Amino acid sequence: MLVINPDNRFSVEESLNHPYVKVWFRDEEVNAPQSENRYNEEIDCADRSLSEWKGMNEHEFPRMSVISE
Repeated sequence: MLVINPDNRFSVEESLNHPYVKVWFRDEEVNAPQSENRYNEEIDCADRSLSEWKGMNEHEFPRMSVISE
């Protein structure tokens, strides 16, 4: 599956049907509705000090929810 040449790589369909991956395949995860959360590039590109980044993490982590257990 992990091949440098992109022309020789597995497709998503092939990967999902591979015996190694198929064990963990869950249709409700693969075909889940698209998340409303979007990547905000401004957050990562901002010039912040280490303490500011740590403070942001403390603020953001409690908002994250577990998708599945």
